[in-house]
Amino acid sequence: MYISDTAKNATRSRQIDLALRPPIDQFALLDFHKYQMIADVGYEYANPLVEDWLRSAPAGQAVARIAKQSKELGGRHYHGRVQSANKQHSIAVLRRAAARRARSIIRRYTPSEGDDEL
Repeated sequence: MYISDTAKNATRSRQIDLALRPPIDQFALLDFHKYQMIADVGYEYANPLVEDWLRSAPAGQAVARIAKQSKELGGRHYHGRVQSANKQHSIAVLRRAAARRARSIIRRYTPSEGDDEL
């Protein structure tokens, strides 16, 4: 069965919370030695967009709220439970915990492909 690119893109865009396309067209496919420059361009492009998404989108607000709760509690999330953690946890550990919790929340409240839309 043939599905047009427009239909594919429409389906794909419904499943994405935040789509990012950093301006990296000036780099070639095999510019491995420029990886740091590519990472910097991507970071500078994505950082303000992600910050705005965290403030404005409902899913982003949920992620930000979970990250804040994780930081305040000093704990890690395991299947909805917070276990006390060492005070030495880095922000990266807290971000990973918040991301795991956010994914489980988003999965819980996101309709599956076979579900009827209202």
